Amino acid sequence: MMRRASENITYERILVVRFSSLGDIVLTTPALDGLRAKFPDSRIFYLVKEEFAPILQNHTSGCEIIDMPADAREDSRRFVEFVEALAKGKFDLVVDLQGNARSFVLRRKIDADYVKVKKHTLRRMAIVRWKLGARGLPNIRDRFFRALRPLGITPETRGHPSLDLTEQEIRAAVKKFFGGKVKKPLAIIHPGAKWPLKEWGEDKFARLINLLIENDFNVASFGEASYNNTIPLHDTTIRELMACIALGDIFIGNDSGPLHIAEALGVPSLGIFGPTHEMLGYASDGEGAEIIGLDLKCRPCSLYGGGRCKTGNRECMENLSPEAVFERAQEVYRRGLERVGKTDGE
Repeated sequence: MMRRASENITYERILVVRFSSLGDIVLTTPALDGLRAKFPDSRIFYLVKEEFAPILQNHTSGCEIIDMPADAREDSRRFVEFVEALAKGKFDLVVDLQGNARSFVLRRKIDADYVKVKKHTLRRMAIVRWKLGARGLPNIRDRFFRALRPLGITPETRGHPSLDLTEQEIRAAVKKFFGGKVKKPLAIIHPGAKWPLKEWGEDKFARLINLLIENDFNVASFGEASYNNTIPLHDTTIRELMACIALGDIFIGNDSGPLHIAEALGVPSLGIFGPTHEMLGYASDGEGAEIIGLDLKCRPCSLYGGGRCKTGNRECMENLSPEAVFERAQEVYRRGLERVGKTDGE
């Protein structure tokens, strides 16, 4: 039986549910911190697809990770079996930050109070289709955090996304990917995205990298593409990806999970937005996290970046020049230096 949660109860075993994806999981971390502040002595468990589990390792909330195996996602019967076994954990609160059919089944199977995220799907669809309804739409960090209001956790207490790395992980990344020494200033480039429509393009990233190098930046790039005079960051684990991003002085990438990782690690970042739009609630909002995109009537054309360009010419990406991105990146980098009391070259 599903029961709405109450702020007058101290929950001892809390199950947070967010299966995917990488960036969304990062953006749930303020909610994790809010739960820990409210319930300092409770055990907090986090159910997530096994490939994303490492992202929350060592998180300050002290959450315990429960991996959802691939077979439980691919087979409905196996999923029900998995949830029934999970229900034996005697949770007394489910925090549903996924809000889909599978998480609904999970809430039905587990005898516990619950809170759940409000996704505002119809409003976001109206923004994409008719460019209406954006006023007052909370960003995804606020949507996750507002799910906790029935517990007496107020939106005003929300912090920013956070991730945690050990010094050992940082040192290992320096040794494995940078030959034991990181040359500064370091720009980290991530040219990929889950959806091809959100990719700015290898040729534009290549030009951007040349501009960075011409202006005395050292550059490291993720992905399969090889760029001249850059440090390749290929075949990284999630934890290695995090550590490499943490070493950067600025991160530049498409609207994707690593962009949110940079924000959570406090690295100045510039997100390149095209078919998606900040009004949908996915843009970074932390200090030092900025975005760039063209002001076009057709934007946004997609909730998540899937599908095809409606005009057929990807104007939002094709007309965003490497020079414009470079100039904005320089500003982001300089503001980052000012925040920590440094000057260029230190």
